[in-house]
Amino acid sequence: MAAKKCPICGETALEKVQGDFRFEPPPNVPGGTIVIPGTAWRRCSACGESIIPHKLDQALDRERARRLGLLTPVPIRRQRARTGLSSDEQL
Repeated sequence: MAAKKCPICGETALEKVQGDFRFEPPPNVPGGTIVIPGTAWRRCSACGESIIPHKLDQALDRERARRLGLLTPVPIRRQRARTGLSSDEQL
């Protein structure tokens, strides 16, 4: 399978990677390295950039929110359904 073109550097060096994705969050996110096990993404062998799919991006967002004690969209929607409020209504 031929490598794909990197959207960052333009080189034809984008290759599929599978395994545990490791991400170093910024200092304001506690808990150290975020590890998403058994996933797939692409990495450019020329510039080193990782291009992550939407599903992996969502997993990283959920873990970040969990560590910061924030609600993700699913619990927010559930709470709105329980209270009968829409996103436009104020409490």
